[in-house]
Amino acid sequence: MLRWLLLVLVGICITFSPGALLPGVSAAANGLSADSAEASARRLVFGVHPFMPAVELHQRFSPLMEYLAVRIGLPLELKIVPDYTEAITVCVDAKVDFAFVGPSVYVEIVRQNPRVQPLGAIRGAYPRLRGVIVVRADSPLVRLENLKDKDRRIAFVAPESTMGFQVPLYLLGQAGVQLQDLGGYSFLGNHANVGYAVLAGRFDAGAIKYEMFERLQSQGLRVLAHTPEVVDHLFVVTERVEPPLAEKVKSILQQMDGSPEGSKVLAQLRGDITEIVPVEDADFTALRFYVDYAQRSLRNNREQYQ
Repeated sequence: MLRWLLLVLVGICITFSPGALLPGVSAAANGLSADSAEASARRLVFGVHPFMPAVELHQRFSPLMEYLAVRIGLPLELKIVPDYTEAITVCVDAKVDFAFVGPSVYVEIVRQNPRVQPLGAIRGAYPRLRGVIVVRADSPLVRLENLKDKDRRIAFVAPESTMGFQVPLYLLGQAGVQLQDLGGYSFLGNHANVGYAVLAGRFDAGAIKYEMFERLQSQGLRVLAHTPEVVDHLFVVTERVEPPLAEKVKSILQQMDGSPEGSKVLAQLRGDITEIVPVEDADFTALRFYVDYAQRSLRNNREQYQ
């Protein structure tokens, strides 16, 4: 119990070794170069941004780490970073080899370091990422415009969160609600925190991904508005990974749906995921607009109160 509590508080960093999982597997056996084999001496680091509680992320991503480690013949270290800002930094500075990031986080990463490359985006039964602004089921609020009130407070996930801030902030702006029109707002770190804070009555409304709303709807959440939909979360590789290894991991990820074992691992990441698909720069055009809008809104709000 104490071990799990420490994991929650400081994040999770666990190594998955291919030798322990499948004896006899080596980098050479998987067709990797000698240089790639040398990567095993330092271990490959796979970063995950903290969109859910750390223990849940560990449960979701551990099967994938084991799946990849066996197939590339190299150990993988799962690193759950403490916040969204750090998720950007570790990719920009190439302090991780691979990462799983939200689409808005990806937009900011490649702005600062275009050498970071996408390996594929998850696709579920519903093909795009959905978000909602939620209120308690018994809330008197019926429209977004009702939030334009100095007595209203909104919970967000993080300034870099796609559906926890950036896209819903644009939706609020379209309804004439600016940050300075609110009684207050806070960033609570992940989608679960936001959902439960609204249920507890600490905030009048909150911005979360649709997956979290589905989980908490029966406990008393109601949708106030649906956000525009965007490309879903994706896997990326930094420049410290050699191109042959990067291409091998890309191929493994995009072919996972072709086997029962791969499909099972995908479902453990998120119950509705069916495949990992290629992405192109054009897939992020709208997101770049939302990111710019959110950054500008935060800056203007801060300047107003300086």
